[in-house]
Amino acid sequence: MDVGKRLVDLKEKTGMTRTALSKKSGVALSFINDIERGEKEPTIHTLKRLCEALGVSLAEFFLIEQDLSFLPDDLYKFVIKKENWDTIRFIAEMKEKGMSSEGIIEILKGLIRIIEDMRKKDGKYGFYDTKRSADEYLSKIEEIKNKK
Repeated sequence: MDVGKRLVDLKEKTGMTRTALSKKSGVALSFINDIERGEKEPTIHTLKRLCEALGVSLAEFFLIEQDLSFLPDDLYKFVIKKENWDTIRFIAEMKEKGMSSEGIIEILKGLIRIIEDMRKKDGKYGFYDTKRSADEYLSKIEEIKNKK
């Protein structure tokens, strides 16, 4: 994916100038120019700030108008559902914090077990709040595990 081209497209759709995007996101104007020209790649943190300024999520940045036909059918169905985007954000936050893919997979497997246990107990699940950070989410998981 050409991140710079995608950024230009979203700016045009929102009518935002580079200067306005720079001010709203806190990302240097020169860095935005470099991204758009393909000379630099933003970190996930910088890209998240740009997306927030443009009013789109990271998931939307990568999904809108993208050809996802290369994905296996079950993964494609998961990715296109807006209600799963918080999970995608959570995974992105974990990667941004330096967690390995294997570590994230282990967390997700643990979440599946926790959710299954919660469903068995009282039918409630889905405590992830988009305003919480990944660290708060992990703390909540540990809290639930320790109650067992």
